[in-house]
Amino acid sequence: MKEVASVAFWAFIAVVVIANVWREVAMRRETEMTIRMALEKGQQLDAATVDQLLRSQPKGRGADSLLIGGGVTLATGLGLPIMGYLLPNALRPLLAAGILVSFIGASLLVLSAIVRGRRKAEQGLS
Repeated sequence: MKEVASVAFWAFIAVVVIANVWREVAMRRETEMTIRMALEKGQQLDAATVDQLLRSQPKGRGADSLLIGGGVTLATGLGLPIMGYLLPNALRPLLAAGILVSFIGASLLVLSAIVRGRRKAEQGLS
């Protein structure tokens, strides 16, 4: 039973990762098809327009996405030990998992602060 659960977990992780990569590839392909169709119809596209079309791909919001993800992950990491306390014989494993998840959440929050600082520095130079 444990083997089935672990295989199902890793299969889920693989599906999520593959679906995200596929989505990005499909969106990029659609943008390139739009540019190709415009060129085939004889429209002139300058480099700035093409660059803007290629950059318009939604890639998250940088620091905002890291902040949201960090907050959710940190809250999950703090909730796992609480759940382990309420479930019999589950405190130690969920405490360990909670510590790991909390570190991941904290690192995302730190990365959010770094990205915000760099963004402010870049805006200051412009």
